[in-house]
Amino acid sequence: RVRPVVMTSLTAALGLAPAAVATSIGSQAQKPLAIVVVGGMLVTLFLTRYLMPVLYSFFPAPAGPTRPAISPGSSPSEIGPSLRPLIPVSVRA
Repeated sequence: RVRPVVMTSLTAALGLAPAAVATSIGSQAQKPLAIVVVGGMLVTLFLTRYLMPVLYSFFPAPAGPTRPAISPGSSPSEIGPSLRPLIPVSVRA
């Protein structure tokens, strides 16, 4: 999950890096925007990469499924009565 975020951020930051350091004619309008975008992408990359795992560690993992899992080989008689309405009539014995 981290790889797409890192690749997207670095691609945007490296793509706008020439515009952020340009000194030629016409760069007066593009340079401030490029600096802001490159800085924002790098800050977002840092926050996503290092701060999000720390924040996730503060919260407990979500609870598992509330219903028992149905294995492909289980017969309708092995399944509890609460799940029988979910089984198609053609499968019931």
